[in-house]
Amino acid sequence: MIPNPPNFARRNVPDDQRNQVAPAIRERLTPSTPALDLQLRRIVNHSYPETLWQLDFELHGLVEFDSEVDITAYFYAPGYKELLAALPLQSPLVLTLPPILTESTVRSWQMDPRSDESHWVFDVAQTELIGWFAERWHTAAAGRFNHRATVAAHDAEYRFDLISWEWSDSL
Repeated sequence: MIPNPPNFARRNVPDDQRNQVAPAIRERLTPSTPALDLQLRRIVNHSYPETLWQLDFELHGLVEFDSEVDITAYFYAPGYKELLAALPLQSPLVLTLPPILTESTVRSWQMDPRSDESHWVFDVAQTELIGWFAERWHTAAAGRFNHRATVAAHDAEYRFDLISWEWSDSL
């Protein structure tokens, strides 16, 4: 399990509700594990040019209920110059996950999905998704990836470093 991001405490997340939501999010992610593992092994085992400095994964779509989540990968040389030639994939898209937060699921937790008071579920879902991704990365990479690697929600304030297992400010 990864530590919570530094900004996690901004929302008042009741422990009993978080303990209900987090396992449900993980359960929704489990069917996508084999597909993600396959893609991550492909990325880890690819031969990269010496100019590769950092690999950034971004999660797109976890901002509203019932939306799919795209996991994308961006390969950079120093100075954040994108290296599209380094891609072992046909496009930056690594995998599209089915919706992991649905309005009906949130209602089943006795919450109103349209209330501002229930929006903390996005924080929990994002942290669980990044934790699941980090665990899958750790299994696939197992010390074999010799470059920097991070994962974050798109336009997030913090990124999770997949090598040092710590949160850092996004650039």
